[in-house]
Amino acid sequence: MRKLLAAMALLGALVAVQVTPAQAAVTTNTTIPSAFTFFDACTNEPVAVSGDIHFLTTSTVTDNTISGVMHTLFKATGTGLVFGMQYQEEVAFVGAFSSSLQDGQSTVTTNGEINVVAPGGANNLWSPIFFHSTFDANGNLTSSRVDFPAPSCH
Repeated sequence: MRKLLAAMALLGALVAVQVTPAQAAVTTNTTIPSAFTFFDACTNEPVAVSGDIHFLTTSTVTDNTISGVMHTLFKATGTGLVFGMQYQEEVAFVGAFSSSLQDGQSTVTTNGEINVVAPGGANNLWSPIFFHSTFDANGNLTSSRVDFPAPSCH
């Protein structure tokens, strides 16, 4: 699951930086398929899921800065590999980014949540996620905060 989250954030950021200084505003709309297996702590079984990740990114160049907003939505269906339960998964992120076109310093802030719905009582998993990173002019990470608390079952 963490690999998926990191990949979604990275791909969204890469899609966002396609803007050149001559462009005022760009909207990028991309969908890619994804399939993986994760362990659901609420049902105590591995789950094979597949679905699509949709990226919607809007970027603007103003005052020698590129900035924008990135919306990411992963919707999937899955099957439990032990009990055979059917799952619906949705992972949603909203991120903001800003990067100087003069000195290269940048920030990325992302909020999101994971929702996994399964039949039965207390089988639904929910987990909030928060990322904030800053980078210096050489692209080196200068600060990072990640809040990824344990999921709750309801």
